[in-house]
Amino acid sequence: MEKRAQNKLKMYKLVISTCTEHPAAVSSISSLQPVITDVELKVQLLEDLALEQSSLLMGIKEKKDKHRLTTIAKLQSVAGALEAYALASGDTVLRTKVHLAPSILKIQAGFKTMQAIDRVLEAANDHIPDLQLSGILPADITDLQTLRDELDVLFMAVRNAIAERKTKTKDVRKLMRELDNLIKGQLDNLVLVIRDAHPQFFDRYHAARMVVDYKGKTKSLSPPSDLPGLIPPPENIL
Repeated sequence: MEKRAQNKLKMYKLVISTCTEHPAAVSSISSLQPVITDVELKVQLLEDLALEQSSLLMGIKEKKDKHRLTTIAKLQSVAGALEAYALASGDTVLRTKVHLAPSILKIQAGFKTMQAIDRVLEAANDHIPDLQLSGILPADITDLQTLRDELDVLFMAVRNAIAERKTKTKDVRKLMRELDNLIKGQLDNLVLVIRDAHPQFFDRYHAARMVVDYKGKTKSLSPPSDLPGLIPPPENIL
């Protein structure tokens, strides 16, 4: 969950707990509790979405990275034997084809890595007898092909998880907009109605609505007693 969403979720939950701790104030007007209940339901949904969002990549990326290292090790052994044969036979085209540049082996170079594996596999299948002289057997080429196919599936799984995570992020932002509209448009105004009758609740509610900015710092707001009968303007509230 984005830092902005985390900060808003903390504020939403604090608003709910403040209302729960002041039942007399909440029950003083009949229209207040249904709004609070609606906020509670949406906050629970927001937490569920945040959990789904954070779990999408959990374990998948680590599994892909671990499998990638195993595949790279096998790739290097096959490519090394091919390059050694190319040097010995003076085959510059083959040497260029199977040479593994350092950039290919970087963890971020997924697409380049797959291209390199495919080039080496193609060359290996064309030079099976020559590779056997260097200790690379057909079974090694088959193993590399299997590792390559499994890695491709894992790369796809990570891409799908990232795409789904982006969708969840949009859902989170949409739900936060709904919560903001509900709190600013209804809850803030209803709490303002009972300010004089329940000043302690109003002060606590105002404190719960205090902004924590995206760098983790709290924006200073005037205390409720200094406000001219109004809750702080929207730009000072999450």
